Amino acid sequence: MDQLQHGDQIEVTDVLGRVFQKRALSSVESSGKFPVVWACSLAEWAAAATEAREPEPETFPWPMRSVRIIEIAQ
Repeated sequence: MDQLQHGDQIEVTDVLGRVFQKRALSSVESSGKFPVVWACSLAEWAAAATEAREPEPETFPWPMRSVRIIEIAQ
């Protein structure tokens, strides 16, 4: 999953097994113990595009073991 890049649409699974669609704000990064990616909600991605600003990341990075790429950014 090293090919994950900023803007890719992803699905993330939380500890309760719920699946959410997000946009990646980073490529794969090392957190020291395991690889992670910073993400934001699709609503935040759209709002940032409308307001001509960078999207705000969520308060924590997603572990890559819980991430699946759905659409590669063009």
